[in-house]
Amino acid sequence: MIIQVNKLSRADFKIASSERERNWMEKSSGNPYRCLPLTIANQFGWNILCPFNFKATWNGDKKAENAFNIIFDKKYDYSNYIASHFGDGILTFSLPYIFRTEKFYGLFVRGPINHIKFNVTYLDAFVETDWLNFTFTYNIKFQKPNIEVEFEENEPLLSFFPYKLEDLENIEFKYNSIYENPELLKNYNEYSDLRIEWNKKVKDADWMKDYHKADKAKRKQIGCPFLNSIGKFAHFTKLNLNNPNEKN
Repeated sequence: MIIQVNKLSRADFKIASSERERNWMEKSSGNPYRCLPLTIANQFGWNILCPFNFKATWNGDKKAENAFNIIFDKKYDYSNYIASHFGDGILTFSLPYIFRTEKFYGLFVRGPINHIKFNVTYLDAFVETDWLNFTFTYNIKFQKPNIEVEFEENEPLLSFFPYKLEDLENIEFKYNSIYENPELLKNYNEYSDLRIEWNKKVKDADWMKDYHKADKAKRKQIGCPFLNSIGKFAHFTKLNLNNPNEKN
């Protein structure tokens, strides 16, 4: 798949693949990187980065006009790209891109995955970029008024990835009792025993080193690396997404 990125201005909202590391995970005493679903999600999709340092404060006014005090870095004036369009403490970023995707695919746009920012809620959106002939905006909501929030140059403002809405409409749910599936029940019990042993070794640096290895040749096969007969490492442990900035 190709995502076409048509740039309208010189405003430097860089696009970059999402990285594995998170500040709060680096500072954690509990080694959250051992949670593979979490670290895979960290690398899911691409980010649009903040092009400058600025500070924003919502004064509590529910109207859009004059509800925010925004202080830009002295070198920049990006007031055309950041403003309150909807009121209610929502700050809107106007992105200088027209994205185009293949037919029936759009972009799921959300807050930077597993990034934590004080006093800010990131608002998710889905954009039908297979026909869109204009830019789209991205919104964040301030939770409380009169609290200044700082945004730093190159920090992620949002994450995005392509998705086909039609696939959601074709999904059906089927409920079964696990006791009707002896193989699944057997694997569940074995895996449960393994997890108990892993949790006993949580302070051991080598406690799950094999689980965090991967064999690219086996990624198209499905199965737990410890329980499945196809062998170890037949699962994703890392994503290697193209970084658009490397080609610019």
